[in-house]
Amino acid sequence: MIGMAKQKPKPFDCILLWKFSRFARSRRDSIVYKTMLRKQLGIDVISVTEQLGDDKLSLLLEAVIEAMDEYYSINLAEEVKRGMLEKVSRGEPVTPPAYGYRIQEKRYIPNSETAPVVRWMFEQRAQGISCKEIAQQLNEMGIPTARGLRWEARAVEYLLQNPVYIGKIRWNPHRSSGRQETQQPSMLTEGNHKPLVDLALWAEVQNQQNRRIRRERQCLPKRCYPLRGLVFVLPVGRHSSKALGMHYNVADMPMATAPSPTTFPIKD
Repeated sequence: MIGMAKQKPKPFDCILLWKFSRFARSRRDSIVYKTMLRKQLGIDVISVTEQLGDDKLSLLLEAVIEAMDEYYSINLAEEVKRGMLEKVSRGEPVTPPAYGYRIQEKRYIPNSETAPVVRWMFEQRAQGISCKEIAQQLNEMGIPTARGLRWEARAVEYLLQNPVYIGKIRWNPHRSSGRQETQQPSMLTEGNHKPLVDLALWAEVQNQQNRRIRRERQCLPKRCYPLRGLVFVLPVGRHSSKALGMHYNVADMPMATAPSPTTFPIKD
């Protein structure tokens, strides 16, 4: 709407709202965009149910309405979060069901089609099969993710670390959505649903994951060099650079005939 209002000539003279809260719930956004529309573009913002004039009293009333709308938005978010915290404490789900489950009567119910796939994934990982190989096998068998997409190693790893499969409910009230990392701790409570894997299998899979992480950390250099991750040591006569996770071979010739690059010493 704001982008359309900036067109020349202006496509309309005013914006009609049911209430000013439909325009913005943040006072800062409301002030910025109303000022731009009214002062710079000559477009008025009018509320059908909260009619105001052009006098100074109307200016004060509009500021009060904006403050009340922002308070309502903040208070509503707190009330919703409080209700979700209460549900989590009772072991009830507050998020869409994880792969292998469905929701019925406010609880997770094992999905007869995907629950066996989850158990198979845990069994494969416990045997030492990597997450990448598990994802490849699932794609070869034509088994999609919950969203109908192809499996990736990170999706498999995320699934194997989800405690919902041992009867837990995990929820982070500080994370909006998706799998973004956050420093805030998550809530972990006993759920009222049936686990898909036993504790022994879960523990073995977590041990496999931890051993992989330790191996990766052991391979990292102990010192942080300026070009770490960009310059790699290759056999004599070859040069390589790394960009966007890909390696590019620049030359494959004897050092006597290879171009002389600018060199600098790296002391250990």
